Amino acid sequence: MISGFTESTTDPGTYTAAVVSSRPGSKFIIASYTDGGATGLITPVGNRNAVFVSGGTDITHPGTKYTVSTGDKVAEAAEHTVTVSLADAAGNPVTGQAAGLVWATTASLGDETPTAFTETDVPGTYTAPIKTTVFGLKPITVVFGADSINLVGNGTASFVDGVLGVDLAKSGFQVSTGSQLVTSGKHTVTVKLFDKNGKLVPGQVGKLKAAVSGGLGKGTVGNFGEASTGTYTASLTSTLAGRKTVTVKYDGAAVKAAVNQGKPANTVATFSDPVVVPPCSAPRKIPVFADTPLNHKFYKEIDWMHCMRYSTGWRQPFGKPLYKPKNELSREAMAAFIYRMEAPKGYRPPIVSPFADVQTDHAFYTAIAWMWENGLSTGWAEPSGKPTFRPKESLSREAMAAFIYRLEAPKNYKAPAVSPLKDMKKGQKFYTEISWMYDVKLTTGNKVGATKEYWPKDKLSRQAMAAFIYRLVLDYRPSK
Repeated sequence: MISGFTESTTDPGTYTAAVVSSRPGSKFIIASYTDGGATGLITPVGNRNAVFVSGGTDITHPGTKYTVSTGDKVAEAAEHTVTVSLADAAGNPVTGQAAGLVWATTASLGDETPTAFTETDVPGTYTAPIKTTVFGLKPITVVFGADSINLVGNGTASFVDGVLGVDLAKSGFQVSTGSQLVTSGKHTVTVKLFDKNGKLVPGQVGKLKAAVSGGLGKGTVGNFGEASTGTYTASLTSTLAGRKTVTVKYDGAAVKAAVNQGKPANTVATFSDPVVVPPCSAPRKIPVFADTPLNHKFYKEIDWMHCMRYSTGWRQPFGKPLYKPKNELSREAMAAFIYRMEAPKGYRPPIVSPFADVQTDHAFYTAIAWMWENGLSTGWAEPSGKPTFRPKESLSREAMAAFIYRLEAPKNYKAPAVSPLKDMKKGQKFYTEISWMYDVKLTTGNKVGATKEYWPKDKLSRQAMAAFIYRLVLDYRPSK
C-alpha cells in the first residue's frame, strides 16, 4: 500500500509518502496531483521503481516445509526426490538458499551419500535426489542451517530389491557340447544375462543375436527366446559338417563365454554327417560255411565276404557250402573277388582275350579281362607276344600286394628307407607295394620272435585274402 503524502517541515514544497508491500518484487510508481479539479501526472526524476525482497526464512511459517516422493523405487536403478519449500514470515518464497539445506537419514544408503539441493525454476523450491544401493525404508529429515524443517506429507523413501541393467562382465553364453547330425540335429546356444549384483535380467530377447563362423549350408541361426527368467536360448542347424564357432552380441556388444568350474564354456557347435553303417559289417550268428565256425580266427572276415557276395564257396551235395579257408588262393579267384568288389554293372569284356591262356569262354574270363583293362594285372610276357595270366596258379602274397596297390593307386606315397618287416629290403620287387600295405594297416605281418616278416613269396590263403579285403573296404577306405 501507499500512504498519503505529508509535507516536509524542514524542506518546504517537498512531499513524501511511504510505499510498503507484503510481496517481493519491483513496484512501478506513478505520482499525480489535483489542482482546482484538474489532475496531472508528475514527471519522474531519477528512480521510479520500489524494489522489495523477501525477508529471511521463517522456519515456523507453514510455507517452509519438505516432503518425499512416494511409491517404491528399485535400489541402484532409480531414485526418490526430497522437495523443500522455504518461506519468509509473510509467506513469500525465499530464494538462493540451496547451500543451507541438508537432508539425512538414519538408514543405510550403502555406497551412496546424501546429495546436495538445487533450486528449481519455482522460486523458493529446492530438490535433492535420494539414491541408495541398499533396499529398504529410508526416513528422511531436512535441516536449514541448524533448524529442522517441518515435514508435510510423506517423509520416507521406499526402495525395493530389484534387477538392474545387464552387466556383460558377469553375463555369458555357452553352446551345447557333443556332435549333432547335419540336417536332423541341432545345437542350443544358451545365454544368461546378469546385473552387477548377480541377478538374472529378464526381457532382453530383442537385444540378443548369435552368429556363426563356418558355413551352415541350408542351416539357420535361430532367434533367441527367453527360456526362463534371464536365460535365453537359440537353436543352430546345419546341412554342412564341421566345427562352427559361435559368437553372441547383446545390443551390439560381445557377450563372453560363460565360465563353468573355472574353465571357459564351450562355444563351438560341431555337426557331423550321419554314420553310415557298412552293409554286412556285423557278423551273423549262424555260420554260412560248414568249415568256418563262429570261433574261427577269420570268421568275421569270411562271413562278410559271403554276405557281400564276393565269395560263394563250394556247394556240397548235402548241407552248407565250404569256404576252404586254408586253401591257397588262385589268381583267377583273386580276379573274381576284385571284380565283384569294383567292376561297374554291365561291364562287357573284349571279344578277343588279352591273355593267351584265358579263352573268352573261361569261367572267369570277364573278371580277368576287367583286371587287365584296368591295369590291375599285366600277366607274364611270353615269346609269342601275347601275355599269359596263369589263372590256376596260386597267388603269392607279394602279387596280392601289387594288385591292391594298383587298385587304390595311392598318390605321393614314399616307401621308408628301412622296412619294419625284417624280410623286406629296399630295392626288392614289390617293396613299395608291401610297405604301403603295412603302413595303412592292411597287413600286420607275421610275428617271428621279436620281429615281423611279410613272407612275400608264400602263397596266399583264402582266409588271409578275406582279411585283406575286409580291412581294405571297412578300415582303410573310410579313413581316407
